[in-house]
Amino acid sequence: MRGGSVAAGPVWAISDRRDVQHSFEPADEAEKARASKLRRSDDAADFLHARWLMRQLIQQQRPQPGTPVLQSYDDARPELVGAPELAISWSKSGSIAAAALSEVSRIGIDIERLIPRETSAILSMTASPAESDAVISAGTELAQLAAFYRLWTAKEAVLKCRGEGLRGGAKSVEIPSEFIRGRLDEIETKDRGLSLMLTVIDAGPDAVCTAAFSAQKSI
Repeated sequence: MRGGSVAAGPVWAISDRRDVQHSFEPADEAEKARASKLRRSDDAADFLHARWLMRQLIQQQRPQPGTPVLQSYDDARPELVGAPELAISWSKSGSIAAAALSEVSRIGIDIERLIPRETSAILSMTASPAESDAVISAGTELAQLAAFYRLWTAKEAVLKCRGEGLRGGAKSVEIPSEFIRGRLDEIETKDRGLSLMLTVIDAGPDAVCTAAFSAQKSI
């Protein structure tokens, strides 16, 4: 977890469900209904684990009486019921989850397991020519894969920060080449005329995680 007070800026946490000695149960009927639609028990556990992590971070930074109620929507900004001033975001990829919150900015976070995959088709649909070139020219096959996931998680984080999710269109987000190639792990960029910070969060050797946040809340 990032140290410091949430009053001073965004905080975040990373968790691997396999390392948590805890049973993950739905916190409310809405969560139970969504988890029940997942056929594989591991998928349901991963879904519940990510939301559990979000609640843990909330309770550590802004203790709540009872269980924090999370309200989430498809491709829209999630909310903590009763605290609309608190920006929250969470993500999961298999057993690994990330959560972030901020009192002073909008925030988005995305995490992806570092799994080998064919990226050319995805790049053609989601990346600009400059972004594709930054991935392809990153170096070794492993370096190209890491660059691809840095690009993907950064785009997802920005879209979540906007409150749009993937419906906002991955190509509408531009990620600097220095960030994609790993020359910088933190960089200020522009999105729709507003300044955003992109930050790579250490998620261990098997995952890539990026957070995006702005000093302006109304983005």
